[in-house]
Order: sequence, then structure tokens, then C-alpha cells
Amino acid sequence: MYELDQITRYLRKFELDEVHIQRCYEMIPDPESKVDSGDKLYIKCESVYDINTIGSFIENITTNIDKGYIVVAIKKTATQFSYVSKIPRIAFYVVVLSKIIK
Repeated sequence: MYELDQITRYLRKFELDEVHIQRCYEMIPDPESKVDSGDKLYIKCESVYDINTIGSFIENITTNIDKGYIVVAIKKTATQFSYVSKIPRIAFYVVVLSKIIK
């Protein structure tokens, strides 16, 4: 799952505005390449390593946002996805970005 319409449908349960979803989605450079193999479709956010890896990616596509603020957003998003066994990578990125981009 990487196309905007798929992400928008999936994220309806998060009650995010579709315009905001699109804005955050468009910040992700080449979403298709982020999920171009089976092992990249889903994301883990269970360890400090996972959080730091996601944080580095988000930090690279945002400007002037404190790393600590990004980490908090990642942890909150992980909690929201805690009931999901396989977390779609691009959807997770969009939700994190929605927390830090107003």
C-alpha cells in the first residue's frame, strides 16, 4: 500500500482530514520505492533502533523540527497502531507527519 487513495482509505479510522493526509503524503519522496519489496511494505516500531530509524527518515524530509518532538510523535503513532499486527509503512509515516506538520 503506497498510493494516496489507498492511504486515505486506510487512514479514515484515524479521523485525519483528507487534505492533511495528502499534504503529508506528498512530503514522502517516492513512496513507491519505500515499499518496493515485501519486507518494506510494513514497519516495526518496537525498539529504540526502529524509532531512531523512523526518526532519521522523518527528520530528513522535514525542516526545523526538533528530533525529540519527532520521537514523541513516532511513539504516539506506534501506540495508535498497537492493535495492528502489520503496520503499513507509508500510512505510518503519514500519521507521524500529521502530528508534526500543522
